[in-house]
Formats: sequence, structure tokens, C-alpha cells
Amino acid sequence: MKKLLNKTDWIIPFATYVIYFFTVESVIPSAVYIVLACLFSLYYFPFRLLTNINEFENNRFFYILSCFFCSAILTLSALDVIVSLTGFFRTTVGVIGVLCILLSFYALDKLKSKRFFAVLYGISILASGVMWV
Repeated sequence: MKKLLNKTDWIIPFATYVIYFFTVESVIPSAVYIVLACLFSLYYFPFRLLTNINEFENNRFFYILSCFFCSAILTLSALDVIVSLTGFFRTTVGVIGVLCILLSFYALDKLKSKRFFAVLYGISILASGVMWV
């Protein structure tokens, strides 16, 4: 199960973005998105962080930071569905989105990890969706 999640965890941000878009357009009930976003957020921060910490022994700071950013964007997107984000939270989403783009290029260039690139780039797309949809 762990290997399957490691190979397919890049799908989560893209699927979350599609579900978020349909939730904002009132096709899917908001409760469905809130539950899924919270579950995916819990997957990225405690579960993925604790199970795969030995995968990048030399770049532990990058790994922890990327897990935290993924979890933060998912949590803030769920909060945006409940209450419309304004001011500080929109700025936070924008800053984390830009940092995710920078981390994704770091993952592609230095770590040679296409999977981390896809995950972080998908999270930055979700962040842009939260800011402008």
C-alpha cells in the first residue's frame, strides 16, 4: 500500500483541484470537499512525513517543508469553501504557492525527482485556484 501511494501521490493535488472547482461551481456539495481536503491534508503532513522520512536523508528540510506546504494549502482551500478567504489568508496562499513553485523546480533540478515536482506543481495550481476561482 505504501509503494502504491508513493507512486500515485502526485494525483492528489490535481484531483483536489478538480473537486475544488466543482465545489465552487456548486456541482458537488461543500461537505464532500471539506472532508476530502482534510483527509488529504492529514495524509501529507503526519502520514507521509512519518512514513517516508528516510527517503531523502540529505534533504530532510526540503521534505518536511514540502509536506507542510501541501498540508497548509489543502487546509486553507477547505477553509475557503467554508468561509471566503480575505486579506491575510489570501496573501498566505499566494506566498505558499510561489514557494511551492520554487520548491518544485528545486526538486526537479537538484533532487532529480519528477514525482515531487508534480506534487508541488499541483499544489501550486491548487493555490492559484484558491486565489482566483
